[in-house]
Amino acid sequence: MARHFIQKTRCPNRIKLISRKQIPGEQIIYCEDFANIEEKHFDWADVVMNFAAVVHSPKAEAESYYRVNHQLMQENASKARKNGVRLFIQMSSLSVYGPQPYIKASTPEKPLTHYGKSKLLADQTLQDMETKLFRILILRPPMIYGALDAPGNMNKLIRLVRKGWPLPFARTKNQKQFLNINNLIAILDELIEQEKTGIVIPADKDRISIGELTHTIAQKLDKSTRLFHIPTQNHILKILFPALYHKMFASSIIDPDFCYSLSQGTGIAKGIEEMTGST
Repeated sequence: MARHFIQKTRCPNRIKLISRKQIPGEQIIYCEDFANIEEKHFDWADVVMNFAAVVHSPKAEAESYYRVNHQLMQENASKARKNGVRLFIQMSSLSVYGPQPYIKASTPEKPLTHYGKSKLLADQTLQDMETKLFRILILRPPMIYGALDAPGNMNKLIRLVRKGWPLPFARTKNQKQFLNINNLIAILDELIEQEKTGIVIPADKDRISIGELTHTIAQKLDKSTRLFHIPTQNHILKILFPALYHKMFASSIIDPDFCYSLSQGTGIAKGIEEMTGST
């Protein structure tokens, strides 16, 4: 995601990327362990964005979420504050609210997963660190999709549709909001220019059900959709696999007054085209 930002931002020449991968380029600083980032790399910067995170993974140990998402962030934010960085941008997550169907400014933060809990801890730590000279911007996006090389539920759904698998979305009437990677980058550019602080939820304006999304993917792949419905499937999933139920069948909408969207951004259909290579 960070590399994609450098490629698409309006001011690429003013940015450096600290990466754990050895990538060629003048703007790339290699650091095998983010815990060992030298303070000199913060000394020249006005703005620091933290993209480092352990995300949802069945292989990740619980401790790793808190070590990377909270403790490591706190260490590097302290280095940034000490060296005069004026704005620290934290990539958080909508999961800090838990499985909420409608999110507004007054919605309580009730994460259920280690990922969500560790991200909330990081957000709260940053808010406590904020001063007049060290400002904090926290972004809590929904699921990010688009033309980027990253695993995710959208890519998994595309693979299932491409293989022609039957999917249980025939009567699904939920509504969800996502965030295209290009829209995220354009929003980040705007927020940095505005010197925005506080908590921001960036999202696409589009609201779409999982069934409609599946039809859109199939159309872009020139495939037929094979959807079915089992009368008790939602009830059973909600009890036995609540996290899976929330991802697939529950709604997740952000109040327009609490949502930062572009007036002219990449829509869901165009985003799927980019992901499927059907442009």
